[in-house]
Amino acid sequence: MLFEEYVAKPLLAGAGISVPTSRSVRTADEAATVASDIGPCMIKAQVPTGKRGKAGGIRAADDSDSARVAAADILGMDIGGHSVETLLVEAKVPIAHELYAAIVNDQQSQGPLLLFSRHGGMDIEDVAAAHPNDLLQLPIDIRNGIDRNLLELLITPAVPADAVDLLCTTLLNLYEVYINNDA
Repeated sequence: MLFEEYVAKPLLAGAGISVPTSRSVRTADEAATVASDIGPCMIKAQVPTGKRGKAGGIRAADDSDSARVAAADILGMDIGGHSVETLLVEAKVPIAHELYAAIVNDQQSQGPLLLFSRHGGMDIEDVAAAHPNDLLQLPIDIRNGIDRNLLELLITPAVPADAVDLLCTTLLNLYEVYINNDA
């Protein structure tokens, strides 16, 4: 199941995963109002497809005026065959390093597959092409879930030691979201 970000974020937050403050909007004026409440933010097209950033569907805004302009530019865009009708206005957060994590339905194993890379902030296809050895692909036995000890062993080389525990907890919580939402 492919969730739009504005639908997925509350599910993640409900599972104990930290997410930035955000609200979905449908007009440029609503985006400006939200931006005035949360401050510097990202304006993100909400469509059920990837490559939103490359298509111009994700823009930074420092204030309500720039949020209004960005929202007006993005609304109505066609991204991957989908017209942008909804935006997510999300608080900017400082980023030390972006990671990539997803749980997808794997055609080969006919079950969930955890994808993880220390190279976040770009399309996973680009990560796989540029850094094929840095993309962890862990098939998950739906009956047993993810073994935390195995997960720690697999991700430890990719992240700082002080991040391993939090990252393992986050990935296990992500799996719970997957299971609890009939993904």
